[in-house]
Parts: sequence; structure tokens; C-alpha cells
Amino acid sequence: AFWISFVDRLIWANVSTSVGASLGLTLAALNVFVTAFYTGYVLSNFGSGFLTDRIGGRRMLTLALIPLGVFTFCFGFTTSVAFGFVLQVLMGLAAGADYAAGVKLITAWFGRRDRGRAMGLYMTAPTLGVIIANAMVPAFARVFDWASIYQIFGVVTAAIGVGCFFLLTDQP
Repeated sequence: AFWISFVDRLIWANVSTSVGASLGLTLAALNVFVTAFYTGYVLSNFGSGFLTDRIGGRRMLTLALIPLGVFTFCFGFTTSVAFGFVLQVLMGLAAGADYAAGVKLITAWFGRRDRGRAMGLYMTAPTLGVIIANAMVPAFARVFDWASIYQIFGVVTAAIGVGCFFLLTDQP
């Protein structure tokens, strides 16, 4: 779950020039999308820990991934800076909520003796996301346009979110 949220945010690094060409945007205009995403992400990181404590890691992870998938999918329909900006803020709000949920689940599932190993494995997700995104997205870009790539990863992300709802528990 943590891994796919990083893949979603890193699609941008591989397709931004295609988005710019498609929408007729300058590099400066494209950077507004990154700022929008991380504005939502920071706000979400701040508040998601409190919400995770109230509703549990399983629900929070589901509430992070399904909307992230939907907003990632919808970003593929972006036709303007304003529409893309709003979607990127929403993507950031969703993506920022998964970290606290994962930590909550790890502390519930693993005793003190095993938490370091579990956290170490968990923290491979961001770097693995970079590796996978930089390997998969360029390959996809040879077959699909940038919009389709966002739509494909949006569906995959939402499906993982649904899987988290049915497969995870808040208890070991």
C-alpha cells in the first residue's frame, strides 16, 4: 500500500514533459502541480495520525488508497491547470494518510522486539517506489499516453485499497 502511493506520486517525474506538451504548459506551470500535491500531502500527514488513532490503521489505509486511486485516475482527464491543481491537492491529501496508518498497523502487529525489522521493511517502500516508477512508467509511456498511465495506476491503487479493506486487520 505504501509502495503504490509512492509510485503514483512519481509518475509525474516520467510524464511531466508529455503533460506539458499535451496541455501547452511551460515548465513553470507544470511545477504548480508538484506544489499542489505536496501541499495536500503535508496537510494530510499532519492530520492523518489523529484520524488513524480514532478509526484504526485498516480503515485509514483504505480511506487513503481508494481516494488516491480515484484522484490519480481522474488526473488522466486533466485539461487545465486549475483542474489539475485541484486533483493534485486531493491526491496529496489522500497519499499523505497512508504513512500513519502503516505505522499504526506495524505497532499493533509486531511486538517491541520485531518492530525495527518491520519498520525497516516498511521504509523500503519509498525507494522501491522510485525504482519501480522509473522502470515501469517509461515502459508504459512507449505504449500509452500520459493520461492512460494515470488511469491505469489509479485503478491499480484503488484495487489495492479495496484489498486492504478486506485483507487487513487492526489486530495481529
